[in-house]
Order: sequence, then C-alpha cells, then structure tokens
Amino acid sequence: MMSDAKDGSTEGLVRSFKSLHSLSEFFIAEPGEERLSHLTFTYVDEDDNAFFGSATCAKRDPTLRLVNDSLKRIPDEDIFSIPPEDTTLADVTSRNGYYLKRPNLSNYGRLKGLNIIPKILLDEIQVLELLKKNPHPNLVYYLGSVIKRGRIIGFALTKYLQTIEARLRKDPASFDTIGAIKGIESAVEHLHSLGLAYNDLNPANIMVDNHDHVVIIDLGSCRPFGQKLISGGTRGWVEQNLDTSEKENDKIALRKIRAWAEGMIGSVEQDDQE
Repeated sequence: MMSDAKDGSTEGLVRSFKSLHSLSEFFIAEPGEERLSHLTFTYVDEDDNAFFGSATCAKRDPTLRLVNDSLKRIPDEDIFSIPPEDTTLADVTSRNGYYLKRPNLSNYGRLKGLNIIPKILLDEIQVLELLKKNPHPNLVYYLGSVIKRGRIIGFALTKYLQTIEARLRKDPASFDTIGAIKGIESAVEHLHSLGLAYNDLNPANIMVDNHDHVVIIDLGSCRPFGQKLISGGTRGWVEQNLDTSEKENDKIALRKIRAWAEGMIGSVEQDDQE
C-alpha cells in the first residue's frame, strides 16, 4: 500500500495519493498476455487547474516525489470547452451536495492537441441539456455547467452514494429488483424516444438513492442513433466493440443486466440456505 510519506517528500502539488484526480495503468496487448506499458496520473488544484504526468511503472511503485516531478500543467484549451450560448449554468455556491464531473484526463498524453477531450465533455453536456428539457425520473439530474476562466471545467449532477451492485450485496431481500429493472428499462426507452442510445449500460452506471430509487448516471457514451462512438461499452456488458450508437447496444446490455440481477439474488439466497 502506498504511503503519503513513502519518500519523505513534502514539496510539490500533491501531498497525498488520495488527492490525485486519477491514477491509471495502461497495457499493451501481446500474444497470450498483456504487458504493462505505463502509468498516468492527474491532479486538479483548488483553482481547477489540471495537471498530467506519466511514468513507466505500476500503480504500486510511484513515489510522491516522482509524481510531483512529472506533473505538468495542462493548458485549459486542451481539455475545457468554451460554453455555447444556451448552456445552463450550475447554481451552486459550494462543492458540497453535488457531484462535479470533470473531463477524463487519464488519456491526455495520447490525446493532447486533438480536441477530443473537450469534445467528449461538450457532447455529454448537450445530451444532458436535452434531458433537462425532457426529464425522466430514472436518469441523472443535471444541475448545469460550471464555468471558470471562460470555459466549462465540468458539470454538476445530483450525487448518489451507492451503486445497484453495492445495494444488492447489502440487503437483496428488501430491494425491489423487478421494479428497479422496470425503471432502468423505462429510462432507456425514454432515451430511445429522443433518438439517443446509452451505449454503456452496466451496474457501475446505475445508482440507488436512500429510497431505493434507481438512477442511470454517466451519459458519456450516450449519442444520437448512428453517430460514431469515441468510446462506448464496458467489457463483459457488450458482445463486440461498439463503433456506432445503436438501440441494439442497449437491448443487449439490458438482457445482461436482467440476468446479472437475477444471479445476484440467486447467489445470496443460496448462501443463506447454506
């Protein structure tokens, strides 16, 4: 386990590994195995300045000194979009009580200069703006975008504390799984009625509130039908690599979600009997 004082470093931006925005390993596929390529780490300070660094080591190996020496400031224009005129501004006075979704910075090293990171952020905001006008109770609520230095540094969403998987593991007997699946299906049908496919349905993207109400979050892969996907699908929840946004992607995922939920309940019931 990494320690904050592993190398005695007290200088630099990062004082704790827990304060990093991301810490990600990347692998190279080779015949019969995957080989570690490199590690990337990102950090965002109190003024929403973003930093990126990389190293040729595994997650367990970096020191705070290495991280701080490697981090370099990311130019705002590389990751933050200029807000369109009709962008909803988040009416928030503090960072408490909501989730601030920022651009995914872990791939910045290979995407810098391509304008892909700000495009992904803006595409998701456009979907959320449409859903704000056409809401559904089982889709995450968008509070608006957060603007700083003339650019969108992220957007605010309602915060939820646990995934559907965590809820089912905690107390499956008291959870209305059938009702939850119906809510998920209803949300997906609503997206389809707006000409959108979700394209990344899996338990990690389904949250449960304190009243056991299910909500689909993370619309980063949600796009109009037929649009080419920059990213979409999660291994184990798709049957092939997803190239375009299609209804069929969601239908396949929904079947897998139903089977997964039934399996979760069945395995717990079997444990209870034993």
